[in-house]
Amino acid sequence: MAADHLRGTVRLWTLGLSAGTAVLLLSGAEEFIRRVVRPALNVTRAAEAFGQGDFSVRTPILYHDELGALARTFNNMARDIADREKDRLQFVAMVVHDLKNPMLAIDMAVRMLFAAQTAEEQRRSYLEGIRDEVARVRGIIRDLTDDIQVVNGRFSIRKAEVDVSVLVQRFVERQSRAFADHDITVNTEEGCIIQGDAERIERVLTNLVSNAVKYSPPNTRVALQVEKRGSWAVLTVSDQGPGIAKEDLQVLFQPFGRGRSAHSLAEGTGMGLYVVKQIVEAHDGTIEIRSEPGHGVTCEIQLPLAPAA
Repeated sequence: MAADHLRGTVRLWTLGLSAGTAVLLLSGAEEFIRRVVRPALNVTRAAEAFGQGDFSVRTPILYHDELGALARTFNNMARDIADREKDRLQFVAMVVHDLKNPMLAIDMAVRMLFAAQTAEEQRRSYLEGIRDEVARVRGIIRDLTDDIQVVNGRFSIRKAEVDVSVLVQRFVERQSRAFADHDITVNTEEGCIIQGDAERIERVLTNLVSNAVKYSPPNTRVALQVEKRGSWAVLTVSDQGPGIAKEDLQVLFQPFGRGRSAHSLAEGTGMGLYVVKQIVEAHDGTIEIRSEPGHGVTCEIQLPLAPAA
């Protein structure tokens, strides 16, 4: 009887342990599915959808663990890629826009030349217009070539002696009509001579002044200054525009970078200050932008002076 009672007791305990083990296994499996399988499937499905072109897809962050960190990393990556794709499309749209206008002008001038016999003076005017627009297209293509070289890491400059003060003065003289709605002031110091690429330095200047004019109200001042500061030639461009928020300053030098208050940084290829920074650094220089909302923007470039002869 005692043996039968013992066997019954053992049987009951065995059944109880088996049932308990089954319950624990089931609850453990459910926890495993909830904490591991489901988040992993969410990330997998989101990655598949993203790979098929749905750049808006994101995966929910269910838990603050390793899989949650993976989901957060995926979302950040997806957001960054989506932003870059949007910027790429805007870049293409800007290039098309910039090329379309001179091509239309060239086409119209050619049509006028073919349409009727025109006086020599008018004919010359049409030809000069074509020449100017071709030069504009050539400039866009040159800038695009620079942009591509910068992105591919093949950017190089041809250095020669450049007087930054003279370069700035001549630039303002040539571009005075384009900036007629603003008061452009120039203050230069003699002898600010560097070893650099004059054409690339002028592109930097064009970008900075175009930005200052574009984002400041008409009839306000845009000040250009060139001075010596120790062993540096310092070029400063300041405007009286609305300024730039602190958080926007952090993205200005990124490829296609733009603040929330601006649709683009400048007319042209859309690479803006990213290429400007690469040009300045290729000259062993530095660039800094200072601004506060409501107090305009000051851009300062420092380039090493050429050794005295």
